[in-house]
Amino acid sequence: MKITIFSLYLMLTSLSTMFNAQCNAVNVPYVEDFNTTATGDIPTCTSRQLVSGAVEWQAYDYDGTLMVGDAGPNPETWFYTQGVNLQAGNVYKLTFDYFGISVPQSFAVAYGTSPVNSSMTNVIQEFLDFPSGTPPVSASLTINPPATGIYYFGFNYKGGGSGVLVVDNVSVLESNLSSSEVQHLKDAVEIYPNPAKDYLLVKNSKKNTGAEILDVSGKVVFSLTGIKEKIDVSELIRGSYFLVIKNEDGTISKTKFIKK
Repeated sequence: MKITIFSLYLMLTSLSTMFNAQCNAVNVPYVEDFNTTATGDIPTCTSRQLVSGAVEWQAYDYDGTLMVGDAGPNPETWFYTQGVNLQAGNVYKLTFDYFGISVPQSFAVAYGTSPVNSSMTNVIQEFLDFPSGTPPVSASLTINPPATGIYYFGFNYKGGGSGVLVVDNVSVLESNLSSSEVQHLKDAVEIYPNPAKDYLLVKNSKKNTGAEILDVSGKVVFSLTGIKEKIDVSELIRGSYFLVIKNEDGTISKTKFIKK
C-alpha cells in the first residue's frame, strides 16, 4: 500500500447514504482491499451514511484505499461493510490498516445488525487523536457476536481538522475453528509473488496433502490434491483470495493473496 499525499478536493463529495438491498450477506472470510473501486465511490454491497458535516468516505483508486477528511465542526460519517454471517459462540477477528495525514485523527469501529448508525450499538474500539504522518498501523480486534445473524461493521469518522483518515485491507476472519481442530497458521506459510499474475509459489513449514483457493465470500474456486509448491492461478479473475493448505497433521494453514 502506497501512502500518497493528495488534494482535499478529492474528498469534497456529499452524497446520500448508499446501499444495494439486493446484496446478500457473505460468510467469513470477508476481505475488502478497495483495489478495484474507483475514486469517489465505495465497493459494491458496502454503504455509507453522512450524519453531519460535508464529506463522506470514498475510495482513492491510485493506491487502493478508503479515506475521509472533514475540517468542519463536529463531522460524523460512517462506512459500513457488506453484511457478514456470524455465529454466536464463535470468536472472530476484525483486522484493518489505518493511518492519518497532516493532523491527529479520530474514529471508532462498531458493529450491528443493520448498516445505519442507530444499529451500531456494539462499539469495538475508539481511536482518539492518534498521531498522523506515521506508517500504516495494523489493528486486530476481537468480536464475540451476541447472537447468530447478519452483522455489518461500521467505521465512524469523528474528525481531525484539516487532515485525512485512511483505512485499508479490512477483513473479518474466524478466530476459533474448533470443530475440526483447525489452526490459523498464517505465519507458517510463505507465498510469493504477492500479488501474483500466473503462478503462486508456496513455502510451508509443514507437510501438506493438498490445497484450496477461496474467494472473499468463502466459496472454493480451486482445489488441489497432493503436495504443491507451485500453483497455477492464471485463470483466476483479479481480486483477493485465501489459500488454504491442508497439512498432514490435520491442521490447516491459511493466508491471503491478491491476483493481479
